Amino acid sequence: MTYDDRISIPTPEGVELELVLAGIGSRLVATIVDMLVKVGLLIALWVIGSAVGGDEAGGFLLAVLIVASFLVFFGYDVAFEALASGRTPGKRAAGLRVVRLGGEPVGFVASAVRNLLRLVDSLPGIYAVGAACILFSSRNQHGPAAATEVSWRT
Repeated sequence: MTYDDRISIPTPEGVELELVLAGIGSRLVATIVDMLVKVGLLIALWVIGSAVGGDEAGGFLLAVLIVASFLVFFGYDVAFEALASGRTPGKRAAGLRVVRLGGEPVGFVASAVRNLLRLVDSLPGIYAVGAACILFSSRNQHGPAAATEVSWRT
């Protein structure tokens, strides 16, 4: 008897691919680890930027640091999901991977759309909309993107 949410995807070769869908708990663990990494990167970025620029750089340095901070928060997930087989360090620690709905690897565009929608998920509270979508979606998706998170074993 199994309690995992699973989906079964038929392949053109006639083989059924069965994937275990990620739940809220494992996604929370992955999010916490990824947030700690992002905050560490941001602290290092701001400390180095402040040390290099000093007081004379002023507004230009501040603008560069703000753009770089956005790139860390948005680009981190997109880069890891597109270049590391759908696994950020947090997802790797939680045993998760992002895949497209057909089970194939997520690409840059799908990951970018998915992570833009993550901004909408977080607006009214701490991912309350995303958590509700995960609970009520048959594929545990947190939005209408063409990808979902699944458990994986190496």
